This record gives sequence, C-alpha cells and structure tokens, in this order.
Amino acid sequence: MSEINLYWSVVNRVPEKLNLPFLSARTGRSSGIDKMVLASVPVLEAMGNAKTGRNDNSSRFGKLIKIQFDEDYYIIGSTMEHYLLEKSRLIFQAPGERNFHIFYQLTNGMSQEEKDKYSLREDSYYNYINKSGCMTVNGLDESKELKEFREALALFDITGDLEHQMFCILASVLHIGNITFKDEGEGCVLENSDAEKELEITANLLG
Repeated sequence: MSEINLYWSVVNRVPEKLNLPFLSARTGRSSGIDKMVLASVPVLEAMGNAKTGRNDNSSRFGKLIKIQFDEDYYIIGSTMEHYLLEKSRLIFQAPGERNFHIFYQLTNGMSQEEKDKYSLREDSYYNYINKSGCMTVNGLDESKELKEFREALALFDITGDLEHQMFCILASVLHIGNITFKDEGEGCVLENSDAEKELEITANLLG
C-alpha cells in the first residue's frame, strides 16, 4: 500500500481541491473516498473557519490528509489530522471579525421552530459572538450554509439524534457565554435572572 500526504495549510485550500479529483482520474476509477474527503469541507469550514480582517472565510486551523493506495494506485483509504485550531476565537474576536461560522448558521440560518428547540435567540444577544460588531458576511446565506453542513454530516451518517446532540452542544456554547457572575462576599453568584435562565437552558441541553 502506498500513501500520499496532502497538507492543507491555514490559508491555502487549493491542493486538496485539485489533487483529490486528479488522483482519482489517474486510475479512471473512483472509490468514493475522494468524494467523502471533499464532502467534509463544509463541516470543517463551519467548525474551523471564520471571517477575519483579510478573508471572509479564513481557515483558523491546519490539517493533514493521508490518502492510501493499493498496488494499482486505486484509492482505498484516507485519514485526516487537524491541529492548531485558534481556540481563543471562541470567546474573543477582534473588531470586524467573527467567531466560527457554525454559530451564525445556528442563530441566523435555522428556522424559528428549530431555534426554539435549542432556546436560541438573535445573534446580537450572545456574548461570544456580539463583541466585535460584525455578525454577518456580505453575500453569505447562513441558511444555505447550514443546509450544506447538514448534507455533509449525513454523508458520514450523522443524522437524527446524533445531529441533534451536536447542535445541543454547539448551542450550549453560546448559552454558556451568557452565564455571568458578580462578586458576593469572598465568592460570587449568578449576576441576574437572565444568567440563571441561561444556566438552566445549558443544563437542559447537555442533559
């Protein structure tokens, strides 16, 4: 078995987009694995990309894709490693920048019925995404992006209850950011009734 490593840097998506179809075309056959790797892009972008001062869809992580071949150069497997995720972006964004795309897909891309399921409100309400003054991207349809995200998840059999659990966790991140405290004596307590409500919502979502 042979192996080729495709490195996807935090700024360059071209190698993956061009090389995978090319490698399949070389044999005149497709195992479907190349399509699954490419199908992972909407998931990785939603969870690891964000709008920055220079790029509306900047990768805030790196990844290494390993493609395995048999003796006839037929793609038979693939593994992926990701690293260097910009974790600090989760709680802070510079002016004009955004958090990871997925949070805006939840607040701006879900139907009201779905938002109610996760007790979600408008994007401006949440501390983890409202501090930079930027919550939209010109020309970006969050509903469409969320649909593509879900379709990509489905290819990996993440549907139904699994998808629901994922959204519960993601929504909880937003709610946790609104659980605020104030000093009281030598300790602290929840700041107000809104913080108490957010704590209750988070506990219910995480079950």
